[in-house]
Amino acid sequence: MLAQGDYLIPIPGTKQRKYLEENVAALEVTLSAEELHALEAVFPASVTAGLRYPEELMKLLDR
Repeated sequence: MLAQGDYLIPIPGTKQRKYLEENVAALEVTLSAEELHALEAVFPASVTAGLRYPEELMKLLDR
């Protein structure tokens, strides 16, 4: 995600220290341009999939 631009800031949520450590360790991962293009082909940034909340909770929005 960080490779997409300086305007993006990930906000990871976690309740366990081990997951926080995993998130911090991910900062050491560097993907090549080829890998980034492959990911973009599978997961286009312009496409949203699924609902924000389960269907029953969606009915409660904007009432």
